[in-house]
Amino acid sequence: MALSQWKEAILEGIFTEISEGRVEEKNLERLENLVEILHREGSKVPESVKESYRQVAVECTARRLASENAAKEAYNEAIRSIWLRRVMPLCDEVSCLVTRDLLNSCKRLWAAHGDDEACEALMDENTREKALASLRKVVSELNPNIGCGNGERDESEESSEEESGDTEPMVEAREMEKDTGRLLDIEEEGPSVDASEAESPPRRMKTIPDS
Repeated sequence: MALSQWKEAILEGIFTEISEGRVEEKNLERLENLVEILHREGSKVPESVKESYRQVAVECTARRLASENAAKEAYNEAIRSIWLRRVMPLCDEVSCLVTRDLLNSCKRLWAAHGDDEACEALMDENTREKALASLRKVVSELNPNIGCGNGERDESEESSEEESGDTEPMVEAREMEKDTGRLLDIEEEGPSVDASEAESPPRRMKTIPDS
């Protein structure tokens, strides 16, 4: 499949979900693959893709707090599956998706992990709508023909775009090192992981076939 066709298929998948008002964890993989496609095309990765990756990761973690049963256990699993097994490998690869905003979100989610007040503040935030708005922007920018863009912009989204961007390499490396330690702490305190799963290597970006 040609890169352009693969990109279109990914964007259509995102569009289908947000049309139904859903924000699924699958979108994190879709956004990772979009970055790889854009790199292969020699295209710049839009800031909207980086911001959307952060918003989706936050939403897919925060919504576990609303689980009626075993909310803490569900939240711990989200921390492991999204931040430990997915974001940590991206830190190792120094992916452009690992921005200062993403690392700050990691710190905030860690705080909510052990602090009732921080947890309540996170639950009160409309993370779902922010994630949906960011995904709409990605689709409208990368394929306006899909007709997803509605021109709506969240104030916090605009502010985040103004403040986001690539950080100085040395500063970024130090931040990654600190948050890697935090994620490891979460893994140690969370429920035990199946032995066969623990022995498996961290996931990496799905390889995109050449055309």
